[in-house]
Amino acid sequence: MSEPKQSVLSILTEQSWFWDPMHNNEIRFLANGTGHIICRYETQEWIMAELGWRPRSPVSLEPVTVTNADGFLSEFEIEITLSKRQIANSYVPAGRRINEALLTEKAFKPKVYKVRVERGSFLTQHDRTGDLQRGDRPRYAMQLAFDTSPYPQPEQWKEMTSSLQAHRMWEWDEFCSHQLPEKGFLSVTWSKLRDAFAS
Repeated sequence: MSEPKQSVLSILTEQSWFWDPMHNNEIRFLANGTGHIICRYETQEWIMAELGWRPRSPVSLEPVTVTNADGFLSEFEIEITLSKRQIANSYVPAGRRINEALLTEKAFKPKVYKVRVERGSFLTQHDRTGDLQRGDRPRYAMQLAFDTSPYPQPEQWKEMTSSLQAHRMWEWDEFCSHQLPEKGFLSVTWSKLRDAFAS
C-alpha cells in the first residue's frame, strides 16, 4: 500500500505559524495568496499587516508523501509582499505607530525567500534561544524555516530604536505550527488548574 500524500500548500495554509509559544508573533498564509504577519513583544507592537504571497514555482507545492517519520518534507522559494493594510478587525491602541509609520518603502517591496518545511517535535525559536528552557514548553509538529527572516531587516526601519536593537526580530527565521498534545507532570498540572479556574 502506498504512503498517503498531502500537498505542501495544505500544510502551509492549514494553520498559522508562530515564532513564540505565546503566539504573539505570527505569519499566516491563506490558500488564496493572501495572509498576514504580526510582530510584537509584551506591550510593544511593530507590525500587524496583511500580506500577499505566491510560490516561485507551482511544482514546489505539489503533494509530498506523509509518513510517521520525522524529518524533511519540502523546500521551495516563496515570494512575500508586505502590505500597508492593517489586519482586519485587529486592535491597536490609539496613537500607537505600526506598519508604514515605522517602516521604509523598501519593506513593502516583494521579497523572495527559500523556505524549508520539516516534521518532528519542535520547540519554538523563542524557547530554544531563551535563557530558561523548561521541560514543559509546548512543542509543535511542523517547523517552517526561512533562509532570511520574513520580518524587515535593519535598513528597512525608519528609526533603529533601542527596543528594536534589543529584540532583533530580523533574526527570527523559524516558525512552528500544529501544536502537539501537552505532556509531563507540570503541563498536566497546569492544564488541570487552568480548567478549574475556567469552570
